[in-house]
Amino acid sequence: MTTLVNFRYLAFVHAAYMFLGGPNKRPHRTILRSEPITSASGWRSEVGGQSRKDRNMKTCKFILRALLLFAVAANAQEIATPRVEVGLDYSWLHVISANFDYQRTGNGGSGYFEYNISPILGLVADFGGYANTRTGINDKALTYLFGPRFNLRHFSRVTPYLQFLFGGAYAWSGPNGLQQTQNAFATAAGGGVDVNVSKHVSIKPFQAEYVMTQFDSASLGGSTKGFGNHQNDIRYSAGVVFKFGAH
Repeated sequence: MTTLVNFRYLAFVHAAYMFLGGPNKRPHRTILRSEPITSASGWRSEVGGQSRKDRNMKTCKFILRALLLFAVAANAQEIATPRVEVGLDYSWLHVISANFDYQRTGNGGSGYFEYNISPILGLVADFGGYANTRTGINDKALTYLFGPRFNLRHFSRVTPYLQFLFGGAYAWSGPNGLQQTQNAFATAAGGGVDVNVSKHVSIKPFQAEYVMTQFDSASLGGSTKGFGNHQNDIRYSAGVVFKFGAH
């Protein structure tokens, strides 16, 4: 991944470099001077004190150089944050009735658009479609969900995330020509991980979410008639992510 070097690090590197001995800094020269003392030994030299100062200065410079190298290396690990991400996924939706006594499974696809406000926070618009068309069953649903996603971009190869989405769902139920339709509130909470293949492409091996819908199954009818006034669903998704721009 492409790394970004912050201007504050450049300023820090320049200041530390000049302090530690830039190209025009002259070598340090030790000036010996002596002065009389009152004891019978005559004259006293300050060479020992100056040597201790030299050693302390060298130790200080060594520590500062080590910290400088650490700061530069740490900054080099910062991962570029894309401005926009677009995902295309296969999605599997498992619908469970309010009393957990009826279940249906739909297959389909979903797509999302994420605008990243910061490396951590992104705003997501997610749209999905699912169908269960087995013999005697012709149920379809669409979901449209919006909300925040929290990304952990501290790893060069993977980006884990959590998201909390709110919106609605639209369902068709019943045989062709006699289908009932209904729009209802829906919410989703879960997370996943993106594996970074390149600067502009990631693979999403999994995303798992709890999805709650509030269809009135008695009025919707069809094969979902006994699913109560809310449903507890599980959605699994996997696919590819395309990334554009950078902060």
